[in-house]
Amino acid sequence: MKKLLFILFSFFSLYARELDTNLLNKLQHEWNLLNEEQKQLAFKIFQRGKEDDIAETATAIAWKETQFNKYNINTQNKNKSWDCGLFNNNSKTVLSRIGLKHSFYNKKMICSKLTRDNEYSYQWMVKEIKHWKENNEWFETWGKYNSGNQKNVGYKYANNILHRIIIIRLNINKVVPISKQKIKEIFEKKINNKIL
Repeated sequence: MKKLLFILFSFFSLYARELDTNLLNKLQHEWNLLNEEQKQLAFKIFQRGKEDDIAETATAIAWKETQFNKYNINTQNKNKSWDCGLFNNNSKTVLSRIGLKHSFYNKKMICSKLTRDNEYSYQWMVKEIKHWKENNEWFETWGKYNSGNQKNVGYKYANNILHRIIIIRLNINKVVPISKQKIKEIFEKKINNKIL
């Protein structure tokens, strides 16, 4: 209990945000419902994220965006872009950064790669986080990861990420890692079915 109070106090004093106990309870319940493969993937993302000093952020984003790869494609964006892969990387953003037109063929091609290759999706998430972190605090960075400069949408998203990070801090060390080879297989899992 002392650990929980210390984590909550230090975390929220750092970000000067309101604690939403209803959201925390909901997210803890959501975490408890994750299956073993999802928890192992969360652990792997957390470990991988340590290499880039974004362990909690990467884990929270993968959880929020795809439920750790349960829902790894969204084709319903108003701007006709798709969100694909473990971190729901935006097709329009990725294609523009590699200098390709946002055509149907290119969307399908990039989403296929992002959905089949978790490391590729991770690398694009890192690039996006670094892009927004350059001139922003973490809370603003999380919001801009989701919505660019749309402030109201970004605030809600960032607040959700903040609460997810608390749940991750409380639970990630309870995940008993399976063999490194099995974790690597889960993280690098290839989908044999065609996308779309």
